Amino acid sequence: MRIALGSLLHSRRYLPLALTLAALLASIVATVLFLNASHQQTLNLWGKELAANAIDLANTINATPHAAIRHPADASTDSYRAISEQLEKGVRHLPFFAYAFTVRFEGDKALLIVAPPADFNGDGLIYGPLEERASVGTLYKDAPLPSIEAAVQGRSSFADIATDQRGIWLPACASLDPSGKHPRDAVCLIANAAPLLSHFRTIDLSILLAIVFGTICAALTAAILLTRYEERQLLRARSREHDKAIRQFESSFVHLSHVAIQGIDRHGMIRLWNRGSEQLYGISREDAEGRMISDLLMTGDDAAKLKEQIEHIWLTQQSLPLHEWTIHSRQGKTLTLLSTMFPLIVEQEIRGIYCFDIDISTRQEREQQLLAQITRFRDLQERLIAREGRMIELKREINELRIRLGEEAKYVV
Repeated sequence: MRIALGSLLHSRRYLPLALTLAALLASIVATVLFLNASHQQTLNLWGKELAANAIDLANTINATPHAAIRHPADASTDSYRAISEQLEKGVRHLPFFAYAFTVRFEGDKALLIVAPPADFNGDGLIYGPLEERASVGTLYKDAPLPSIEAAVQGRSSFADIATDQRGIWLPACASLDPSGKHPRDAVCLIANAAPLLSHFRTIDLSILLAIVFGTICAALTAAILLTRYEERQLLRARSREHDKAIRQFESSFVHLSHVAIQGIDRHGMIRLWNRGSEQLYGISREDAEGRMISDLLMTGDDAAKLKEQIEHIWLTQQSLPLHEWTIHSRQGKTLTLLSTMFPLIVEQEIRGIYCFDIDISTRQEREQQLLAQITRFRDLQERLIAREGRMIELKREINELRIRLGEEAKYVV
């Protein structure tokens, strides 16, 4: 029985951990999918807003003068300076940092036409080739080609986040001439996406940490509940085993005729009345069991004394020594009995008291019979004590399990 219970405990010991890992993995996967969809939706909304701003900016620029700008020397013309001012002015009102420029689409290449200087790194200075004004016709190496292609075809468009030497950007473009006279030119806006991505990462980390923490808390709660359930099941199984052992213990005495044996509880209620008791006292088992032994066999001071002896045994867990006493049977005989009372102790608790009585008319023979039965009783009690040792071992296993789960030991062993 102990092996079966140990196997059950071992098989369930890692169940909370397995459930935790499964729940955590499922939660993380579901959350990542949800966050990715949510972030993509946010980027789409931002990209559409950026594309709308690109259209507004394109509508402020005259496409014909822009088409005339073809060479680096054209950067000194009034048309170039006017378009440059319009581009710089067009992004000042935006609530985020953005850079505006124009491009010309030639084949599979995009050439920068009007590319004003910009403080990309936010240090308050315009310095270096990445921030200074680009020459007319400079190849736009990091061009969002799908976005520009859509723009020169008369459709505003935005592309996915792109990374270049200046940072992380969300580009959007709009045709400078939707009428089709100058279909190769477009206005592009690139917005700094780094703050938004950083915000996304902060949200992702916060939610994932909350999921991990919540899953761990739920797993710990489940582990504690499972541990307590296992404890109750183990203790119930052990209690059933003890009850079975006690029934077997009592069944070995119920049919004895030469020794009267009575089993009583703490209050003195009879729960075992063997054949020897029936013959000695002249009272049937049906009439005796369920009644108080002090009321059935004694009166007055003797009854009160017996109650005190029962309470003393229950408190001290000590048996009474052999003693002689006299009773009057229902047949009118006066009997001298040799008696003793033993507690049955299981797991350091008394499970009952057993009274042994023998008629000592033939004293020597009866004493030997009584001592033999007492020896037998003690042998059976030692077996129960051995079972108690196994119960202590079980309690130690429960304590070890609780300690591994971070709880205090439940039993003192």
